[in-house]
Amino acid sequence: MADDTSTGDKAVWGLLGLVVGAGTMYVLAKEDIYRPNPLEDDVEVLGTTGDVNALDYGGGVIFRHPDGHVVWEWWDEQDEGAPSPLHGDPNFAGKYTVYSVHVPDPGEVMSWYDWVDYADMGNSMDMTVGEYRELCRSKNPIDRVRVIEDIEGYHGPHELDQYPQKLSRAEMEKRWPMFA
Repeated sequence: MADDTSTGDKAVWGLLGLVVGAGTMYVLAKEDIYRPNPLEDDVEVLGTTGDVNALDYGGGVIFRHPDGHVVWEWWDEQDEGAPSPLHGDPNFAGKYTVYSVHVPDPGEVMSWYDWVDYADMGNSMDMTVGEYRELCRSKNPIDRVRVIEDIEGYHGPHELDQYPQKLSRAEMEKRWPMFA
């Protein structure tokens, strides 16, 4: 089976639908197949950032909440066991530092992050201010995250999220089962 919408899964849901009724079948299918994050109700994944397996190599998820706002959540690879230099607490060893930011609407990224010198950042990222401006105006949130990702890479993640979460691998796999 290549994905969750393969013929085998449709057959299982079809049989389940015969037993519980068509309306319930849609709800069950939506919850079990199309709901990628069980910690959030009806989160729609728009894309991912990072390597093929974000839990092994670092990456993130761009998602939309039911209220319509878009969030980019990202992390580096798992801490290796040394206490976190940020917190100095051994309880953080072996966990992911998970950052998240609101993704502004089209045309609002540069005003949201008005403290960034886009020309200076662009010089180190091989981008022009015009290219950043074009990405910031895009209706595609993945394009806008590309700009925020450059800001994070140039200025550091704590400039975007000063209160990251610390989550274990099991918590991350439960949160984002597509990477498990």
